[in-house]
Amino acid sequence: MDKNQLDDEGVGDLVAAKIREAIGWFSSKLSREREQVVKYYNGELPKKQSDGNSSYVSTDVYDAVEAMKAQLLETFSAGYDIVRFSPQNEDDVEAARIATEYCEYVIFRQNNGYAIFNDVIHNGLTARAGIAKVYWEDCQDEIDEQFSTLTAAEVNAIMAVDEVTDLEAEMQKDVTYKGKLKKVLDKSQVRIEVIAPEEFCIDPQATALDKDHFCVHRTVKSLADLKKAGYDVKKLKDYNIEGDDYIKNLPENLARFAQIDSGYTITPEDYQDELKKVLVNECYIRMMRKGDKYPKLYKVVRVGSNTLATDEIDDLPFVTFIPLPVPHSFYGNNYAARVIPTQNVTTVLTRGIIDHSTITNNPRYKGLKGGLTNPRELLDNRLGGIVNITRPDAIMPMEQSNLNPFVYQTIEMIKAKNEET
Repeated sequence: MDKNQLDDEGVGDLVAAKIREAIGWFSSKLSREREQVVKYYNGELPKKQSDGNSSYVSTDVYDAVEAMKAQLLETFSAGYDIVRFSPQNEDDVEAARIATEYCEYVIFRQNNGYAIFNDVIHNGLTARAGIAKVYWEDCQDEIDEQFSTLTAAEVNAIMAVDEVTDLEAEMQKDVTYKGKLKKVLDKSQVRIEVIAPEEFCIDPQATALDKDHFCVHRTVKSLADLKKAGYDVKKLKDYNIEGDDYIKNLPENLARFAQIDSGYTITPEDYQDELKKVLVNECYIRMMRKGDKYPKLYKVVRVGSNTLATDEIDDLPFVTFIPLPVPHSFYGNNYAARVIPTQNVTTVLTRGIIDHSTITNNPRYKGLKGGLTNPRELLDNRLGGIVNITRPDAIMPMEQSNLNPFVYQTIEMIKAKNEET
């Protein structure tokens, strides 16, 4: 076999190697960074140093992300005309108007435009890149209906409708018809789907999202979904190979659901084979297959070690939002991660103020041996609590250092610096 022209086995080996390369780098670096950002965003970090210290956590990461998201989202939610086609001459006026209205219809009516912009911006600010997938979805919806008391002309008119694929009618005594019919409605449309950060991987050294760099969209689908999409699931040697547990157990996914985790739940796929979930890798790679005269862009669908489809495509279906781009690198800087030091400093200083205030109002005491009737009475900190002593100097508060007066100035300086950034 010519190594420059791959057969089906060669395509599978190449794609499998590229998946391991992209996911290996992703899991070792980017995934852990996103896990940390999610924990800071949710106010879980930094943790307190000891059980007796204050548990206060400043929310600088959350505040910074939400404030910037609100400013960016306003650009797209203030009005529907976010895309406008300008006519080049008099003949283009009507066509430009139709194109403008169609874009508004696709984004805000067929798809939930506001939620799409919100999620993509949020992922961009917290995960370096927000990614949306834009594709044409072929979808038919079957509807069963019943009818009665219709004339022969009305039944013939119904049969002439293109959407009606099956009709059964029976004549009644009053020379009318009753029966049932089946309609197949074409609901195909442009679909805009926001991809979770952990579901997208690209070449570690990718400089941009283009045809020259390998990328993969990892999705969890049931066997029924794969059948509906036209894939031959009989090719799968093992249904349980890389199931949905793989995505669920990724660090950033666990951190995202940590606050509302309800433990193990039973789902339909636990007892119905058709609903079993498998990890589907939709790979996009530029290569030469056997018979190609030049490299072409292909979409290769893989489940485990099985290739379900290899199709030539014209372009990548992804749109990206990189808030802090870095030249010659696909992934820019992480906006939320840059606020983590501010949250650490503000949290530590504020905890110091709270701890100092607590100790000042409820200080630790030192007792003279034999001077207390019952030393356990000191553990009862309720107001007005009685402590029995045998001599006036039996107990006294321990000396407490004064709070550094520059703490408040430092907190204000950190906040001002963060606002400037």
